Parts: sequence; structure tokens; C-alpha cells
Amino acid sequence: QGLKGCTSSAVCQQPASGDAKSCGKLDTQHYSVVGNDDGSAASVLYNGGTQCQDGTARQTTLTLRCADGPARVVGSVMEDPANKCFLLVTMSGEAFCSRDSQPPPLPASGCYLSTPAGYSYNLTAVNTNGTLPWSTSDGLGNQYLWQLCTPLPWPQSCHASAVCQLSSGGGDYSCGLLSSASWAPLNGVDNGLGLSGTYNGGAACVRDQVRRSSQIQLVCASNTNVEVSVAENSTQPCAYLITMTGSAFCGNK
Repeated sequence: QGLKGCTSSAVCQQPASGDAKSCGKLDTQHYSVVGNDDGSAASVLYNGGTQCQDGTARQTTLTLRCADGPARVVGSVMEDPANKCFLLVTMSGEAFCSRDSQPPPLPASGCYLSTPAGYSYNLTAVNTNGTLPWSTSDGLGNQYLWQLCTPLPWPQSCHASAVCQLSSGGGDYSCGLLSSASWAPLNGVDNGLGLSGTYNGGAACVRDQVRRSSQIQLVCASNTNVEVSVAENSTQPCAYLITMTGSAFCGNK
């Protein structure tokens, strides 16, 4: 923070001679979900640093890995082979392990839903995207994480939430608590072709002085791979619509 040239920076490079160079501003941080075989849990990108000779702004990608012991840097700080002004840093330690990485078993009805017309839905296999939360981005640079019937394991600011927004501006905001979940047949038609779930009680939305909320629409379709999309509700401020499409969302009777 005190080095000349690195004001408000998250990462700073001090050459052997000359002024320090910012390698990423703190207020530009953007989190991504990663699930590599090496145990990576998350990646943080800091950009907007000091301009390089080629005109690009310096940036740093920080990869956080769950491991035993205190937090530490793994290996050396590396330059991205594609651009020497982009730095790659890896850290590992217990601090980067999700506290909820080993959640308790689901209640018998946790991911099982049934409708008045007798259609049943088993969402166990699609609660998460493999071992990670579902994730997608909107056209504004915001990223969304969600799980259907268990709380998100991270980030901490989205504790006990089903949906979380990783804002392009750097903040993380709950977009609905799991405990508030309310499910109904899709579009009010109980025909086995999908469900709609609503999650309320998210983080306060300063812009409109309301709590963030989310609606997740599960649409029955022939495709076996789940397709996802997200958008802000055009008629309701700070409310988000996530659509998931696939054969996993077809009811059984």
C-alpha cells in the first residue's frame, strides 16, 4: 500500500531499480470457480495494474489450493507464457479449504420433491455440477454460483445461501438463502415438465433497498447435458432468473 505506484493495489512488483509497479488493483478482484485435479478451490484475478510496454495493463491470477498447514506461496511467481505482464501466483493452506467441504448427509427429502399431481423429482444428481457448485456469468461480467438443495460451501459472505453473485465490481452477494426455498410446478402447470424454485432473503441491494432473491427454473427437455443461463428479472429489481434445462428435470409418475 505504501509503495509508490502501488496505491490501492492487491499485488505489487518492486524491480531491482526504479518505481514499484502495480500488478492488479484490489477493487478489480474477480473470483472464479475451478476444480482441477491438483486440488485448486478458487482463482482470483486482479487487473488494472500499471501499463506495460505493449500497452496492456498488468494483472495477476492468484490460485488458492486447499492443503494442510499454514498459508504459503507454492513455488515461484510465474509469468504467463502468453503475456509476460500477467503474473501467476499459487498459494496453499488450510485457510483455503471450504469449511463445508464435507457436508452432512442430506435429509431423506432434501433433494426429493413431489407435486400434488403425483410427479416426483430427484434432484440429488444435479444439486451440484459434479463436485462444484453450478456456475455461469451474465453479460455484465457478474458470475453466479448456486446449488439446488444444499448451501453453498463458499464464499463466506454467501454462507447458508443457495445462490451467490460474484460481482464484477468485486463484492460477493447472497441472492437467496437455502432455508427460504419454495418450489412449485413450472409456470403453475403440474404436468411433470419442470419446477420453479424461489430463494429469498439475500443480501441487501442498496440500489433499490430490497433483499436480493433468485428464481431457478428447472425445464424438462430431451438433452442429457444440463444447459444453464442467468439474467436479472426485467420487472423486479435485484431478482435473478436462472434457467436449467435437461432430462434430469422431467418428473416421474
